[in-house]
Amino acid sequence: MSTTHGASSPGSSRLAEPRPAGPPLNLLVRGALAISLFIVGYATLLPFTGWRVPESVLWRGLVRPYQTDLDQILNVVAYVPVGLLLAALLVGMGARRPLVAAALLASAMSFTLETLQLFLPGRVAALHDWLANSAGGLMGAAFAVSAQGRRAGAALAVLRERWLASGAQAEWGLTLLIVWLVAQCNPAVPFFEAGQLANELTRSWQSTEESALALLPQIVAIALNVCGFALYVSVWVHPRIFAGVPALIALAAGLTVKFLAAGLMLKAPLLESWLGPASALGLIAGYFFALVLLGAKPRARLFLATLLVFAGGLMALLAGNYEGLDGMLRLFDRQHPQLGAFAGLTRWLNELWPVMTFAYLVTLFVRGHGVGRGK
Repeated sequence: MSTTHGASSPGSSRLAEPRPAGPPLNLLVRGALAISLFIVGYATLLPFTGWRVPESVLWRGLVRPYQTDLDQILNVVAYVPVGLLLAALLVGMGARRPLVAAALLASAMSFTLETLQLFLPGRVAALHDWLANSAGGLMGAAFAVSAQGRRAGAALAVLRERWLASGAQAEWGLTLLIVWLVAQCNPAVPFFEAGQLANELTRSWQSTEESALALLPQIVAIALNVCGFALYVSVWVHPRIFAGVPALIALAAGLTVKFLAAGLMLKAPLLESWLGPASALGLIAGYFFALVLLGAKPRARLFLATLLVFAGGLMALLAGNYEGLDGMLRLFDRQHPQLGAFAGLTRWLNELWPVMTFAYLVTLFVRGHGVGRGK
């Protein structure tokens, strides 16, 4: 199988063989930064409706009696990736003082979003939130410019050269993978499905012909999605690497994220509902067929990836279970003011991901790209 995927001979010398250097990691950093900014902006300005001129332009002070310790931690943590990615981007661009610039930019973004909250009913602009966000941005930027951060960046650059194809298509493909992993943080959305978990556990698996037939559309949707996912991965991995390996690693990472999120957020009786029989059968079948199709020629593999991502996304929407955001929130063990924003955003990303990936694959196909070449 490896010979059909581009490997001509085994051996350690193959790993050391020079190849054209891909673009710097700046493109990937920009993509990750755009994702972070979008998530922060979405959570800060939700529900985006009811804009009005504020009666007062004064912020709340440092005292927020209704704010919990978790709120304070989230305000800091949310801006750590923003500061880190801003500093990493500035370092890559050769900026003289990336720490100061990144910290100021992250603080300015928080100030802007907090001010916009004055125009939204139900949202509160507070000095405490701005200071917490600024502290998080400073922490992330400080790590990026530290010796440990620079070593981590250099290690990522080496991994990029060894595992990813040359060309911008690899960075865009990996950016989409980050979006997919973020979407897996919602344990109320079944793995490789749309909608949300059913609210009754007795539906998970019944030994009746009727219930088995009811699961068939879900199994088909998951199998199509998993197979298309593996072929999508083959588009941007290095051609000497059999794509079944990084695809399996990505699937395992998504399952791990989903498992940890389920343990932290779902009600105890629902901890295993996101990976029911339909998900297990669909995962096995989809990955098995992917192993077969990964032996196809690069151009055919790109076409199959495009077709299967479209078909899998459409089938998932048709077979998904929808009860509205309120129904999804009832599945969580604890309620928090930001939980609605988190659940809505991650479900939206989960359903938008096939659309973005389909557009990415169509663009490559129309421009005449093969798999793993990155022209």
